[in-house]
Amino acid sequence: MLRFAPRYGMISPCLRRPAGRVPRHANDNPAWSLQAAQDYPSPVRAMAGRLADRLAEDALLAEALRLFASHGHAAAGQAARAATRAAMAGDAEQADWWAQVCHTLDRRKAIALRRELAGLG
Repeated sequence: MLRFAPRYGMISPCLRRPAGRVPRHANDNPAWSLQAAQDYPSPVRAMAGRLADRLAEDALLAEALRLFASHGHAAAGQAARAATRAAMAGDAEQADWWAQVCHTLDRRKAIALRRELAGLG
């Protein structure tokens, strides 16, 4: 029997990210200065920003899935009601969070919610 997938629990070598330093380019400028370095974004800063975005997306997806597990197909409505309650309480950040959760679950309901929240504000 031929198997084209790795054994259960084994990470395929083709799925692993290469370890070690990124190879330097052949055309690196030897006269690199700190003055010129400030014009370019730091790769570490860029990577940290992407990681923060992924964590926020993961938290948003986790909340949407938790809500869907609790309320089923009514989850988007629950998120919309939570967003409306937060907007009426004056908490714009929380209202935006729940609107994003609603958008994750139901795009059309989220568009209607945005219109409703714009009318409240």
